[in-house]
Amino acid sequence: MATLQAVRFNVIRRLDQIIELLSSPVIQERAASIQRLATQYAALLPVGRLDHERLVNMCHSGLLPRYIYRAYNAGLHPVESFAPLTYAQLEEPEILRQLANGICPAGELLEYQGATSLDQLRSSLKAEVGEVVNEVNARIGSNPLDIEAFYALFPLHQDAKSLGGEVWDLHVKLGRAQALLVHDIHHNFATELLTANCSFEISEKGLPVFLYAYKQLDKHLAHLKSVLQVCRWRLSEEANFEQLSIGALAEAAVYAAAYRLHLPVEYSSHPGEGYISYFLADDLNDMTVSQALELILYNLQKNSGKALIETPEGEREALRHKWISLRAARDGDFSDVVAIEVADNGIGFQLQELIRKVQEALGNPEWRHVYADHPVVKKIMAWQTNPFIIRTLTTGELMDLAFLNTISGFHKSFSSGLGLDEVAELCQSFNADIILTNRADGGALVKVLIGPAKSRRAIIARDLYPN
Repeated sequence: MATLQAVRFNVIRRLDQIIELLSSPVIQERAASIQRLATQYAALLPVGRLDHERLVNMCHSGLLPRYIYRAYNAGLHPVESFAPLTYAQLEEPEILRQLANGICPAGELLEYQGATSLDQLRSSLKAEVGEVVNEVNARIGSNPLDIEAFYALFPLHQDAKSLGGEVWDLHVKLGRAQALLVHDIHHNFATELLTANCSFEISEKGLPVFLYAYKQLDKHLAHLKSVLQVCRWRLSEEANFEQLSIGALAEAAVYAAAYRLHLPVEYSSHPGEGYISYFLADDLNDMTVSQALELILYNLQKNSGKALIETPEGEREALRHKWISLRAARDGDFSDVVAIEVADNGIGFQLQELIRKVQEALGNPEWRHVYADHPVVKKIMAWQTNPFIIRTLTTGELMDLAFLNTISGFHKSFSSGLGLDEVAELCQSFNADIILTNRADGGALVKVLIGPAKSRRAIIARDLYPN
């Protein structure tokens, strides 16, 4: 027990150090400078002539939506049509749609200002990135996010389990915190920056791989802080989350998910093929909520991305015409509640898969004990001897099995990061509800409601039992 407590204390201390660093004025100022320089650089840097391989790489690295590659294969536009564009213009969906339809938007192109400006901007960007890395090294060390090293004294599962009770509970907390570190700390752009693993250089294929991420650096840093804060919450059970603008949290979640899933971002109230689209109502900027919301929304989008990949067409074909959308607005009937919907056109919640996962979990004595009193699980347990009992379960009851620990209806191999069970728990920590369903046109829809409990209950009743 003493060893476990020591590990827990050291990890919390390390997390606090990094969170403080990310919030420091010097890092914030450097990040703002990097964003400004990256924005200027992208506005001047010409794409140049694309060959087939480079176009494919751009479509699969998140720089371009997949439909561009499909349009190229169909002969709707020549590769040379990209040459006069700048990388900033590749972020404009309307320009890309014109290209996909064989229209070259020459009149909208920016005037190229020469190589000297590009060289100067590139040198300045390189210097600013170097200063951030130097600041991190000076304050925390050369490997600031190697928190896993603190688990060196982590005991074997069986050693902790044999002691039972409080020891096993602490072991589980440490294990789940470690899982979050493995799956989320090492899969975001801010980590790449702080550990000096992201290059401001142009890659050998001519792609500025991290340029777009530099332009949104504040959002990637905010996402990393959310990951660290949730990890700390898992270990300490202290919800020390900042209160931040809903709009800022939603944008951070969108850009972090886009980087993880290699999808471009479009600001639109309508889903865009091949994009993560998001729309935020104007009156949300002044409403603040727990920082935990960012990681909830990020995780929902990440799950949607994995669901899209598991469609029958396969990853490359599926993502050409699939989409993910996030929309946040006040409820039309209850203005004191903000409704945030994350939707996709993937496989949706697979009810049979959820049942199969419950049956699989019941084969493990540990989880069988945990689920023994769950009313839906009880009926699934009795299904073998009473085949008709499954008819008494509603679709909603089956979908909500996705909230059980170790079970997810989004895809077949759910990571051990932030599961839907903890998403629900986080929602409860700041007066929010989460509801799952499938879209009539295919895909999943998850709604998060934030506001007074009475209004939230009224909205849920309205949605479940419309007049």
